[in-house]
Amino acid sequence: MFIGRRESSAGPVSYVGGDYAAATAALYERLWSLGHRRVALVGYHEESESTADRRAGYLRACRRHRKAPLALTDEDPSSVFDRLCSDQVTAALVETTEMAAALRALCEHSGLRVPDDLSIGVLGDTDPTQTSTWPLRTSPEADWTTFRIPRHDMGARAVRILVPMLRGDVQPGRKTQLLLPCELVDGATVAEAHRALS
Repeated sequence: MFIGRRESSAGPVSYVGGDYAAATAALYERLWSLGHRRVALVGYHEESESTADRRAGYLRACRRHRKAPLALTDEDPSSVFDRLCSDQVTAALVETTEMAAALRALCEHSGLRVPDDLSIGVLGDTDPTQTSTWPLRTSPEADWTTFRIPRHDMGARAVRILVPMLRGDVQPGRKTQLLLPCELVDGATVAEAHRALS
Protein backbone atom coordinates (compact mmCIF):
# COMPACT_ATOMS: atom_id res chain seq x y z
CA MET A 1 0.00 0.00 0.00
CA PHE A 2 1.38 3.37 -1.04
CA ILE A 3 0.28 6.86 -0.08
CA GLY A 4 0.87 9.17 -3.01
CA ARG A 5 3.29 7.01 -4.95
CA ARG A 6 1.65 4.82 -7.59
CA GLU A 7 4.38 2.99 -9.45
CA SER A 8 6.53 0.06 -8.40
CA SER A 9 9.09 -2.07 -10.19
CA ALA A 10 7.22 -5.08 -8.79
CA GLY A 11 4.10 -4.21 -10.80
CA PRO A 12 0.72 -2.66 -9.93
CA VAL A 13 0.26 -1.67 -6.27
CA SER A 14 -2.56 -0.42 -4.10
CA TYR A 15 -2.40 3.31 -3.43
CA VAL A 16 -4.26 6.40 -2.27
CA GLY A 17 -3.16 9.69 -3.78
CA GLY A 18 -4.25 13.21 -4.58
CA ASP A 19 -5.77 14.01 -7.96
CA TYR A 20 -3.16 16.59 -9.01
CA ALA A 21 -4.15 16.50 -12.67
CA ALA A 22 -7.76 17.48 -11.99
CA ALA A 23 -6.71 20.13 -9.45
CA THR A 24 -4.21 21.68 -11.87
CA ALA A 25 -6.82 21.80 -14.63
CA ALA A 26 -9.30 23.38 -12.20
CA LEU A 27 -6.80 26.08 -11.21
CA TYR A 28 -6.17 26.78 -14.90
CA GLU A 29 -9.94 27.12 -15.39
CA ARG A 30 -10.04 29.58 -12.48
CA LEU A 31 -7.42 31.71 -14.23
CA TRP A 32 -9.26 31.43 -17.53
CA SER A 33 -12.48 32.67 -15.89
CA LEU A 34 -10.55 35.77 -14.78
CA GLY A 35 -9.51 36.58 -18.34
CA HIS A 36 -6.03 35.04 -18.47
CA ARG A 37 -5.22 33.71 -21.93
CA ARG A 38 -1.44 33.35 -21.58
CA VAL A 39 -0.95 30.85 -18.75
CA ALA A 40 2.44 29.20 -18.24
CA LEU A 41 3.40 26.12 -16.25
CA VAL A 42 6.58 26.41 -14.17
CA GLY A 43 7.73 23.09 -12.75
CA TYR A 44 10.47 20.57 -12.28
CA HIS A 45 12.55 19.22 -15.13
CA GLU A 46 12.71 15.80 -13.46
CA GLU A 47 10.04 13.21 -14.17
CA SER A 48 8.05 12.20 -11.12
CA GLU A 49 4.47 11.02 -10.81
CA SER A 50 3.26 14.25 -9.22
CA THR A 51 5.06 16.39 -11.80
CA ALA A 52 3.65 14.29 -14.65
CA ASP A 53 0.15 14.54 -13.18
CA ARG A 54 0.34 18.33 -12.91
CA ARG A 55 1.68 18.60 -16.45
CA ALA A 56 -1.13 16.35 -17.73
CA GLY A 57 -3.76 18.54 -16.06
CA TYR A 58 -2.20 21.69 -17.52
CA LEU A 59 -2.00 20.22 -21.03
CA ARG A 60 -5.60 19.00 -20.79
CA ALA A 61 -6.76 22.53 -19.94
CA CYS A 62 -4.67 24.00 -22.77
CA ARG A 63 -6.25 21.60 -25.25
CA ARG A 64 -9.72 22.41 -24.01
CA HIS A 65 -9.17 26.11 -24.73
CA ARG A 66 -7.06 25.50 -27.84
CA LYS A 67 -4.10 27.36 -26.36
CA ALA A 68 -0.49 26.46 -27.06
CA PRO A 69 1.18 25.28 -23.83
CA LEU A 70 4.16 27.10 -22.36
CA ALA A 71 5.91 24.77 -19.92
CA LEU A 72 9.10 26.02 -18.26
CA THR A 73 11.41 23.92 -16.11
CA ASP A 74 13.32 24.73 -12.93
CA GLU A 75 16.26 26.45 -14.56
CA ASP A 76 17.58 29.76 -13.22
CA PRO A 77 14.63 31.79 -11.86
CA SER A 78 15.75 34.92 -13.70
CA SER A 79 15.69 33.04 -17.01
CA VAL A 80 12.19 31.75 -16.30
CA PHE A 81 11.03 35.26 -15.37
CA ASP A 82 12.54 36.72 -18.55
CA ARG A 83 10.73 34.08 -20.59
CA LEU A 84 7.42 34.89 -18.89
CA CYS A 85 7.92 38.54 -19.77
CA SER A 86 8.97 37.93 -23.38
CA ASP A 87 5.98 35.62 -23.96
CA GLN A 88 3.57 38.15 -22.40
CA VAL A 89 2.33 35.69 -19.82
CA THR A 90 -0.29 37.06 -17.41
CA ALA A 91 -0.52 34.03 -15.11
CA ALA A 92 1.78 31.22 -14.02
CA LEU A 93 0.94 27.87 -12.47
CA VAL A 94 3.97 27.09 -10.31
CA GLU A 95 4.82 23.72 -8.81
CA THR A 96 6.25 24.84 -5.45
CA THR A 97 6.00 27.76 -3.06
CA GLU A 98 9.77 28.24 -3.36
CA MET A 99 9.45 28.76 -7.11
CA ALA A 100 6.45 31.05 -6.61
CA ALA A 101 8.26 33.14 -3.99
CA ALA A 102 11.29 33.55 -6.26
CA LEU A 103 9.10 34.70 -9.15
CA ARG A 104 7.23 37.15 -6.94
CA ALA A 105 10.50 38.60 -5.69
CA LEU A 106 11.70 39.03 -9.29
CA CYS A 107 8.43 40.78 -10.15
CA GLU A 108 8.86 43.21 -7.25
CA HIS A 109 12.49 43.86 -8.19
CA SER A 110 11.33 44.73 -11.72
CA GLY A 111 8.62 47.08 -10.51
CA LEU A 112 5.80 44.65 -11.26
CA ARG A 113 3.12 43.48 -8.85
CA VAL A 114 1.56 40.15 -7.99
CA PRO A 115 -1.27 39.65 -8.80
CA ASP A 116 -1.90 42.90 -10.73
CA ASP A 117 0.79 42.30 -13.37
CA LEU A 118 1.32 38.55 -12.92
CA SER A 119 -1.06 36.13 -11.23
CA ILE A 120 0.59 33.14 -9.56
CA GLY A 121 -1.14 29.91 -8.61
CA VAL A 122 0.77 27.29 -6.62
CA LEU A 123 0.09 23.67 -7.56
CA GLY A 124 -0.35 22.30 -4.06
CA ASP A 125 0.01 23.55 -0.52
CA THR A 126 3.34 23.61 1.26
CA ASP A 127 4.91 20.22 1.92
CA PRO A 128 7.55 20.41 4.69
CA THR A 129 9.51 17.59 3.04
CA GLN A 130 9.59 19.35 -0.32
CA THR A 131 12.93 20.56 -1.64
CA SER A 132 13.65 22.91 -4.50
CA THR A 133 16.65 23.99 -6.52
CA TRP A 134 15.32 27.54 -6.45
CA PRO A 135 16.43 29.92 -3.67
CA LEU A 136 13.76 30.95 -1.21
CA ARG A 137 13.23 34.68 -1.77
CA THR A 138 10.23 35.31 0.50
CA SER A 139 8.20 33.44 3.09
CA PRO A 140 6.49 30.30 1.78
CA GLU A 141 3.61 31.08 4.15
CA ALA A 142 2.28 33.88 1.91
CA ASP A 143 -1.40 33.93 1.02
CA TRP A 144 -1.00 31.85 -2.13
CA THR A 145 -3.81 30.83 -4.44
CA THR A 146 -3.35 27.08 -4.48
CA PHE A 147 -5.04 23.75 -3.96
CA ARG A 148 -5.00 21.82 -0.72
CA ILE A 149 -3.65 18.28 -0.90
CA PRO A 150 -5.82 15.98 1.28
CA ARG A 151 -2.89 14.39 3.12
CA HIS A 152 -4.86 13.48 6.26
CA ASP A 153 -7.68 11.92 4.24
CA MET A 154 -5.15 10.05 2.11
CA GLY A 155 -3.60 8.51 5.21
CA ALA A 156 -6.97 7.65 6.75
CA ARG A 157 -8.26 6.03 3.57
CA ALA A 158 -5.02 4.09 3.15
CA VAL A 159 -5.40 2.66 6.67
CA ARG A 160 -9.01 1.65 5.97
CA ILE A 161 -7.86 -0.17 2.84
CA LEU A 162 -4.79 -1.72 4.47
CA VAL A 163 -6.49 -3.24 7.54
CA PRO A 164 -8.69 -5.69 5.55
CA MET A 165 -5.66 -6.61 3.44
CA LEU A 166 -3.70 -7.51 6.59
CA ARG A 167 -6.63 -9.54 7.91
CA GLY A 168 -6.78 -11.51 4.68
CA ASP A 169 -10.28 -10.21 3.86
CA VAL A 170 -9.22 -9.01 0.41
CA GLN A 171 -8.94 -11.29 -2.60
CA PRO A 172 -5.23 -12.00 -3.30
CA GLY A 173 -3.87 -9.86 -6.10
CA ARG A 174 -6.67 -7.32 -5.90
CA LYS A 175 -5.36 -3.75 -6.03
CA THR A 176 -7.22 -0.72 -4.73
CA GLN A 177 -6.16 2.47 -6.51
CA LEU A 178 -7.81 5.70 -5.41
CA LEU A 179 -7.25 9.40 -6.15
CA LEU A 180 -8.86 11.94 -3.82
CA PRO A 181 -9.93 15.44 -4.95
CA CYS A 182 -7.87 18.46 -3.93
CA GLU A 183 -9.63 21.61 -2.68
CA LEU A 184 -9.03 24.91 -4.49
CA VAL A 185 -8.01 27.74 -2.15
CA ASP A 186 -8.47 31.34 -3.26
CA GLY A 187 -5.57 33.39 -1.96
CA ALA A 188 -4.24 36.86 -2.72
CA THR A 189 -1.95 35.97 -5.65
CA VAL A 190 -4.53 35.67 -8.44
CA ALA A 191 -6.62 38.48 -9.90
CA GLU A 192 -8.33 39.46 -13.13
CA ALA A 193 -6.08 39.84 -16.15
CA HIS A 194 -5.53 43.46 -17.08
CA ARG A 195 -2.57 43.54 -19.43
CA ALA A 196 0.30 41.47 -20.73
CA LEU A 197 3.40 41.17 -18.58
CA SER A 198 6.03 43.57 -19.92
